[in-house]
Amino acid sequence: MNLSFDRSWMARRKSSTEIGATAEFRAGCQVFLEYAYSHPECVNNRNQIRCPCWKCKNNNYLDRDMVNYHLLVSGFMRNYEECWWAHGQRRDGGYTGNKPGSRSTHRMDEMVHDIAGPDFDWEQAREQPMNSDAKAFSKLLEEDHPFRRNRENFRKGKVENDIPIPRLSGTELRARVMRLPVVPFDYFPDEVLTKANRVPRNDDGGNVELNGRLSVFGLPGRAYGKGKRVFLSEKELHAAHNYILINCEEIDEFVRMYDDELKVKHPGITDKDIEINRAKEFAGWIKEKALMEGSTIPANVQALAMGPDMDQISRNGYKVNGYEFHTKAYGRGKRTTNSGVCVLGDCYNELSHAFYGELEEILELSYKGTYGGYINLFKCRWFDSEKGIRVDRHGIVDIDVHKSAYSNDPFVLPTQTKQVYYTPSPGKKRDRPPTDWQTIIHTPARRREEVISGEFYQEEILHGPTVINVDDSEVIQLDGEDEPDEIDPTLILVSDDIIDIEDEELLIDTDSESESEADDGYESIQDDSDSETDT
Repeated sequence: MNLSFDRSWMARRKSSTEIGATAEFRAGCQVFLEYAYSHPECVNNRNQIRCPCWKCKNNNYLDRDMVNYHLLVSGFMRNYEECWWAHGQRRDGGYTGNKPGSRSTHRMDEMVHDIAGPDFDWEQAREQPMNSDAKAFSKLLEEDHPFRRNRENFRKGKVENDIPIPRLSGTELRARVMRLPVVPFDYFPDEVLTKANRVPRNDDGGNVELNGRLSVFGLPGRAYGKGKRVFLSEKELHAAHNYILINCEEIDEFVRMYDDELKVKHPGITDKDIEINRAKEFAGWIKEKALMEGSTIPANVQALAMGPDMDQISRNGYKVNGYEFHTKAYGRGKRTTNSGVCVLGDCYNELSHAFYGELEEILELSYKGTYGGYINLFKCRWFDSEKGIRVDRHGIVDIDVHKSAYSNDPFVLPTQTKQVYYTPSPGKKRDRPPTDWQTIIHTPARRREEVISGEFYQEEILHGPTVINVDDSEVIQLDGEDEPDEIDPTLILVSDDIIDIEDEELLIDTDSESESEADDGYESIQDDSDSETDT
C-alpha cells in the first residue's frame, strides 16, 4: 500500500455488510502502526506513541494494542489522512512534530526550550497527560470544534427561535411523523414465551399428533419445570421400558404371542409365573424379534422395541387428567401437597382394590428414530395395599404410609393416575389410630367434562301423549252397530262445556299434529255414521 497517496481506507471504517470495522480498515491500522513504530523519534521510553483517534487527538501516549483498539472503535481524527505529522511523516521536507530541534518548531516552543534549559527531560514531560483545564482549552483551539465552526448556532436568539410552536396543524403533525426514522424490528422467536404463545395454566397438552408413531407416544399430559439430566440404573431402565411395552395397545399382539410360546415350552405354567417371566424377559424377547424379523415387524414397533436412551430428563411438575402433580421433594415445605398418587386396580367398585403411593420422580424417556419420541413416566413409592390398608363402615380408607411394597415395579403412566392426598386419620382419643396411618382424600380434577344430555324434561311432557280423565257420562254414545274396538282409543271427543281452565291450557299446548289427527278421525267417524243412517 502506498502511504503517500492511498489513504482512502481511513474514511471507510464501517460497512453495511460487515460487523464492526472493515477488513480494509483493520489492515490499514496495522500498516499505520508499523509506520509509526519505524520512527524512533515518535516512540517514548515506554514504547508508546500518540493516539490519533477521534477522542485522544494525539494528546495521549498509549501502547500499540490500545492505539489499535481506539482506532477500531472511534476511527482517526479529522483531517489526519493528509499528513501523519505526529508519527514521523514530514511535510514540506521537514518533521512537523513538536520535538526540540525540529525545523518547523513553533516560536512559543522555542521560548519554552530556552527557559527550561538543555538538561530538561522532554520525553518525560510528554508522557504526563493533560489535566481537565488543559484538555478543555485544547479542544477549544481545535479547528473542528463547534465553537469555531458554527458560532452562529450558539447565540441567544438562535436558541429562542428554535423553540417549537405550541400547536401544530394536522398536516404539520403528519409531516413530522413522516420524517421520523423508521426503526426495523422483529417479533420474538417462537421459543420465547409471550402473552400470545404462553401455555394456559391448566393446559395438559391435549392429544399429540402421532404421524405414524405408536399410541403411547401421543398420550395427553404436559411436563413443566426446569429439567435435569439423570441416569437410571440398568435395572430401573429395564423396568421402565418393560412397563411401557406392556401398556402399549399395539404391543398386545406380541404379548399374547409371547405368552403362547411360554405355555408351549412350559406346559402347566400358571398365570402368575407368566406375569413374572414377562416382566423379566419380554423386553429382550421383542428386541431380538425386531432384529431378526425386521421386515415382518412394523417400523414403529421396532422403534419402541429397541429401547430408550441411557440418559433421561427429570422434571418437578406434570399436568394430566385435570391434576397438577409435584414430586415429593419439590412439594416439601409447600402449603399444598400434590404428590399423592392413586392407580385403580381391577375391582373399581371396591376402594381397597387400588394402589396408593407418593410421586418421587417424573421421568422423560427418549426413543430414537423416525417413529420415536418422548414418553413420560411416574416413579412412585407404593404403599402396601394388602396388609397396610383398611376401610371403615363409612367408606373411609386409611393406609399405613410406612409400609412400602411393589419396589420392583415403581413406574406408571401419568394417564393411569388420579391424585390423592393423605391426612391424619380422624377418631376418638381412645381408639385413634397411630401416626403411621393416614386417611386418603381424593382430589377433584380441574377440567371440563363432556356431558351428553338427553331431551329436556319439558319436551317429554309436551311431546308425550296427553291423558284426560273423563266420566262415563261424558263419553259420546255411538249409534247403531258401532263397536268400541273399531274406534281409535286416543281420539276422544269432549264437549266444550265441561272443560275447565287447566284442561283448556293443556289442550292449547298440545302438539298441532295430534290435533289435526283428532279432527280427521272425528270427521271419518261422523261420515261413517251418516252413511249408515242413509242406508
